[in-house]
Amino acid sequence: MKRLKIGQKITVIRKDDASGQEYYSMVQNIKDDVLYITIPYHGESPLVLMRKEQLKIKYTAQEAVYMFATKCLGTHQETKTLRLYKVAVPGENDIKRVQNRKFVRVPVILDVEYLLPSTEEVKKGLAVDISGGGMRLATKEKLNVNTILDLYFVLPTRNEDLPMKLKARVVRCSLVDDESRVYHVGLEFIHISRGTQDKICSFVFKKQMEQLRRI
Repeated sequence: MKRLKIGQKITVIRKDDASGQEYYSMVQNIKDDVLYITIPYHGESPLVLMRKEQLKIKYTAQEAVYMFATKCLGTHQETKTLRLYKVAVPGENDIKRVQNRKFVRVPVILDVEYLLPSTEEVKKGLAVDISGGGMRLATKEKLNVNTILDLYFVLPTRNEDLPMKLKARVVRCSLVDDESRVYHVGLEFIHISRGTQDKICSFVFKKQMEQLRRI
């Protein structure tokens, strides 16, 4: 397999989930064409899987992100307190390189203020995930691709709150709730300093560790 190994952090997605909700897990063991993975979590919510349920698994190895389709083979009680899911090991040719690695993202709930270049009106949105390279922002308005925004938000850490003032470019925008007219806006941070990017990446890493400790 393409560098998939014990201890590998993975992202699990239900194959028939149109929203593409991502859950975070880790490979605990690989044996007899079976991957043993920890219960995947999205924040506080575990992913409950049925036997034979179809999945997509994504992981990062060296300089790329890989994905493969598989299915749940049931559960395995590793210890009295550790229950694992069993999933089928894919064939080597079934693992597809989907992108070059840039930044790992994690789900968050962060209040964000943003300012369009054409107006001085400050508007409010909600970040639903973040990485060192950008964020996904929930808004009540459609934003055009390539629009540049001024962003202000605060990263809460154990020791202090870190205020962030950044510029970002809209790379995608889609309507996710027609009734409430909520859009998810993909943002790419631009002109970001290395120090600021390192602070965001450190925040993301600590969030990942918190998620793994809940498993």
